Amino acid sequence: MQVIPVVDIKNGVPVHAIAGIRNDYRSIKNSRFDTRSVIALCNQIISEFEPTYFYIADLDAIEQGRVNYSLLNELLCLPTHWLLDVGLKTAAALLSLENHLSQSEHWSAIFGSESLSSMEQLELATEKFDASRIVFSCDFRNGQLIGNQSVADQPIDSLITRIVGFGIHRFIMIDLADVGTDQTSLPNLIEKAELDLASIDLFAGGGIKNQNDLTRFESIGCSGALVATSIHSGEILGQRFLPTDP
Repeated sequence: MQVIPVVDIKNGVPVHAIAGIRNDYRSIKNSRFDTRSVIALCNQIISEFEPTYFYIADLDAIEQGRVNYSLLNELLCLPTHWLLDVGLKTAAALLSLENHLSQSEHWSAIFGSESLSSMEQLELATEKFDASRIVFSCDFRNGQLIGNQSVADQPIDSLITRIVGFGIHRFIMIDLADVGTDQTSLPNLIEKAELDLASIDLFAGGGIKNQNDLTRFESIGCSGALVATSIHSGEILGQRFLPTDP
């Protein structure tokens, strides 16, 4: 079970994500890390957690299409593998991202159901880009999958099966309403979906507050958990999570 740190960036600085309401995201007030700089913050988190993956959400890119390429290239010099969320809508947007970034072996691209323009564009992306470096995020709000009709109007198990057929095997499930809170509704969503978790890597996110939550997600077959607030508070500390002996 991997702890995957998350940092949201807005106007070049780290911010505290709350319930997925991006207009309400503010600078991080209470943290045991240096939050004045994205690079300093991420460097400290990497030093403590040594994560295999580190999730970055560029909110200016997601909301306005302004990707902070300079900052992303600085981050790519740090020793981890980055999961980059810049609100990709099309295959062309992914190729543009690739053209602007270095260190290709150090990052993967996230396509989220919230932003994706069509399933056809996702399939096209896998034909033009290494599918093993694409992660698909199933974005929920209050238990409902969000996205355009071609994405959101199908059962989650059917959606994931179709995407696996494109060659993508890493997935995120996140409920944006839970982000930055101390509650997570995802275990019920995941169990209800009856996914074949032996064939994919599933990372869960939103409201994961402590080691007990990590244990619960591991027990239902998740490979990792996206964590932000509880890292800053110290509820989840810097070591790879291992289940305790029964």
